[in-house]
Amino acid sequence: MDKINCKAKLYLDDRTDAQEIEALNAAEIDFTFLNNDHDFVEGLYGKVAANTSNEWLLILTSDEIPTTEMLIATAELIDGLSKDVNCAAFARRWVYREPGGDLKHSTAPFIGDDYQPRLIRHKDVFFRPIVHTGGFDIDPQRQKMIPREFPVYHFDWLVHSKSLRQRKLAFYDRILPGAAQSFAKWYLPENCLQEHAMQSVSEKDVIDFSNTLDTEDHGAWVDKLAIKYNYPR
Repeated sequence: MDKINCKAKLYLDDRTDAQEIEALNAAEIDFTFLNNDHDFVEGLYGKVAANTSNEWLLILTSDEIPTTEMLIATAELIDGLSKDVNCAAFARRWVYREPGGDLKHSTAPFIGDDYQPRLIRHKDVFFRPIVHTGGFDIDPQRQKMIPREFPVYHFDWLVHSKSLRQRKLAFYDRILPGAAQSFAKWYLPENCLQEHAMQSVSEKDVIDFSNTLDTEDHGAWVDKLAIKYNYPR
């Protein structure tokens, strides 16, 4: 973040358990508590925006990591956006780790580039806390699509165990009936690996992730991420 003169802030909701808080304190990571009126992260976005003084807000969840190139591209992009644009969407790559440790990302047609609207001119959007959405009303005419070479990497498959992902699908299904079936291939890649047509994550991006986590061991950054946030493996 130093390269773009920007400071990241970590927000937790009031449902965060004691073990997660203990892990964050042990890692000396600063965070802010916000009351969440809902059982999903989209319920926090409006409250995060209310705590933000900048014109733009970039939201990343705890199982996502941007590359340095993506952050620099974002900083450069903001200066050139017209007032007609109130949000920008980034491609999101779902990352899988093979038994040998190699990192791959899905190229499955049903996932595609999985564009996520995460850069928000937050005073110019209406936040709507609905699970598994951008968390605010999106007008396609006012949204900028960032080139796919500047993605966000998604580590849900790595930092959450299969059982936790199954529980997540069941939770989605209670709110959005049919979601468990619709998204089973997304959240349970173990059941359909061939369909994901995995491709290697570039060495450049792996090194970038390692630098983000302050470690020289490029093979250990995922474990460090899991330990830092106390996610079950």
